[in-house]
Amino acid sequence: FDLANTAEDEAYFISNAQISYLFGGDNQHQVTLWGKNILDEEYFIQRFTNTVGLGTDTVLLNEPATFGITLRTNF
Repeated sequence: FDLANTAEDEAYFISNAQISYLFGGDNQHQVTLWGKNILDEEYFIQRFTNTVGLGTDTVLLNEPATFGITLRTNF
């Protein structure tokens, strides 16, 4: 929280992607490859300005790029 309302952050673009493949009888199985924040963009999730004392900022950054695979089956 910034009492003077002067905290700013630059614009950012987040890219997520996934691709799935269905197979088996009645497409009962699915394999999905996915990625979140695939360009590894860095931005603030939270930011606090300490107006008492040193006047420093405390920030919480987003998660880095993550990738994974999901396996699914329907019974």
